[in-house]
Amino acid sequence: MAGPTEDGTQRPEGLGLAPKFLVGFGTQAAVAAIGIVTVPIYLHLMGPDAYGLAGFYLTLQGWMVALDLGLTPTLTRQLSRFRAGAVSVGEAAGLLKGGEFIFGSVALVVAALFVVGSAWIADRWLGKSSLPPNEISLSVKLVGALMAARWMAVLYHAALTGLERQNSLNGILLAATVARAGVTIGALRFGAPTPVVFFSAQLALTGLEALAYRLAFAPIFSDASTSLRDAWRILGVERRFASMLAVAAVIWVAVNQADKLALSHFLSLEAFGYFSLTVAICGGIILVGQPVVQMTLPRLTALLAEGRREAFIQLYRLSGSLMIVLALAVAGPIAANPHLVFLAWTGDRQTDHLALVLTLYALGTGLSLYQNIPYLLQYAHGTMRLHLIANIAFALFWIPSAVLAAKFYGAVGAGATWLIGNAVVMSIWTPIVHHRLLSAEERRRVLDRLPTRTAAVGVLVGATHFLPTSGLGRIEALALLALIAGGAALLGVVIFEDLRVYLLDTLSKARAAVARAR
Repeated sequence: MAGPTEDGTQRPEGLGLAPKFLVGFGTQAAVAAIGIVTVPIYLHLMGPDAYGLAGFYLTLQGWMVALDLGLTPTLTRQLSRFRAGAVSVGEAAGLLKGGEFIFGSVALVVAALFVVGSAWIADRWLGKSSLPPNEISLSVKLVGALMAARWMAVLYHAALTGLERQNSLNGILLAATVARAGVTIGALRFGAPTPVVFFSAQLALTGLEALAYRLAFAPIFSDASTSLRDAWRILGVERRFASMLAVAAVIWVAVNQADKLALSHFLSLEAFGYFSLTVAICGGIILVGQPVVQMTLPRLTALLAEGRREAFIQLYRLSGSLMIVLALAVAGPIAANPHLVFLAWTGDRQTDHLALVLTLYALGTGLSLYQNIPYLLQYAHGTMRLHLIANIAFALFWIPSAVLAAKFYGAVGAGATWLIGNAVVMSIWTPIVHHRLLSAEERRRVLDRLPTRTAAVGVLVGATHFLPTSGLGRIEALALLALIAGGAALLGVVIFEDLRVYLLDTLSKARAAVARAR
């Protein structure tokens, strides 16, 4: 084990995660960048009404998590234990087989429901629109098929995460994202700029993405044989853990999507299309935190399975520090400078009215990023009781508040409740989880100086709101936002001791490896 740092904390062990994180972060950053760049292009080519249908699809896709039944996190956890030698290859293959059967059945049912109910959704649920009714109805049918394809991709994505096949996962994800964006824009530009063309292109590329994920891990279980009956038996062993995750997932989806579903009903398709710009930006914020979860979730689980508690605590603190810095560097500049974000992104002055909405949602989403950290702690320990209780409590406050706020105060009211709810959960839930699962000494090590360091960087990022920005063009606005984000990230690495030490250790090992290669 490495020695202590200058402030008395232990140096993080060299767990070999830095390269995976850098690749994962780079991939997620590229995926987020592609998503952010393509949204105004889609909006320009299709118009706000048609893009409102795309926003409706993204909202529905979020609700699909409610049908997960806790299977994907259970699968990820057990495949992580399979990597650590605690689960046999037959049991791991059985979990995959049962998961495919369940997810495939759900995908078929969802697609059928959207085909049958497309007319009702087009006529009764969606707000007024200038699009032809038959085009909206056909688009809704394609949305059902696209949701089914994305649903299968989620299962296979979880399997690769648990197997720690991050290189394959990231390669497929990036290639699929690039291809999906290119094909869709080309189809809209040189074909017809309609939602039907948009969803058709998205469906074809998403289906190929799911197939690529499946083929990536198929060789691992090529020699394993298990019947569907064995698969049900293996799934039954994990039913308590999975059921708690399933209930928590349903509540989490309701919490995260209630405002958007309500606004899709209360707003016109044009207004909802513009609001979807805010959703897309906050979706990019969430993506930034995914490499941390993807990297540490299977490793934390494996460390506990191996009885390596000291390494577990080091990695847990490092993950928390990293998530905070990412939130400050990404959500902070967006919340502090929403006008700059819209100027750099769309150049469309019609989005100015969304500035306050974006600030509220960006702040709330930044707070929600850190909530992944205590979730990882519970997940690795195999106990989700506190997670379930917290989700229920949050839902009881948030869902009625979000619906009422959306109805009477629109997107601003929904954004305010999102921020308040996440602030309350972070200030109450995280300390409770730490008290239950960490010793007093472990809590001290995990939280030492984190609040003051977070506040210091946060105040400096927030102060950038007062920078003179009048007269800036799109390129200048983008450059200023990049400078603020980069400065926040650099300051965070300098201030957060464990991040700085880990980065220096990693660079030192990299230089040593290069020297040996020479």
